[in-house]
Amino acid sequence: MNTLIRKFKIAILVVGIAFSVMFGTTQQSKAAFYNNYYSICQYYLNLYGHTGVAQYYYDAIAFLYYYYAGYYGDYYGYYYDSVGYKSINYRGSITYAEYYYNYYAYLGDYVLRF
Repeated sequence: MNTLIRKFKIAILVVGIAFSVMFGTTQQSKAAFYNNYYSICQYYLNLYGHTGVAQYYYDAIAFLYYYYAGYYGDYYGYYYDSVGYKSINYRGSITYAEYYYNYYAYLGDYVLRF
């Protein structure tokens, strides 16, 4: 019975995180939720620390890469591609922001499938 209650609490927490990611911010950005990815990364690291299940460690690494994708995508988009990243003139080229976003998002996808 105690295990069932614990699983129910974890399920509520995961649903709460999902809703906060979906509706928590209205920032217009390609990676507006990267701060939430860092929180999810910490959540999985804590789960790994308590349970020792290796999958939680890999999930944490994947969400850390998603955090990096959003952070560096926004950083380079703002400082190096402030006009070009949002301009239709650059639609055919890959900017700094898109390069870093795609690179780290690819690593996150790879680790999450691992």
